[in-house]
Amino acid sequence: MHLLIHWLVDALIVLGIAKLLPGVKLRSFGTALAVSLVLGILNVFLGWWMVAIGSAMTLFLLTGVVRFVVNTFRLWLTDKLIAGFEIEGLGTLALASLLMTVLHHAAVHWFLRF
Repeated sequence: MHLLIHWLVDALIVLGIAKLLPGVKLRSFGTALAVSLVLGILNVFLGWWMVAIGSAMTLFLLTGVVRFVVNTFRLWLTDKLIAGFEIEGLGTLALASLLMTVLHHAAVHWFLRF
């Protein structure tokens, strides 16, 4: 059930970001579901590896900058893998990544409390 909630929340967040940021193009809610699924799969296969490599840097910097970079890379890679999903420009990519990270944690935490 938790996995389904994460998937749907992320799809809604992707949809909201596409409406909010003019540089993010999304064909449909089905595409948002596909983006959310690919982000989840990339997190399973790449997230742990990239965070493990960046852990030393994270401890050294004492910030979440590495986590932000990892999330931005996953979002960029998803942009390249999903037809109908496009993020224009590095600034838009960074802002979309920041919004995804913050909104995901807030929304999933809120949904799982009920």
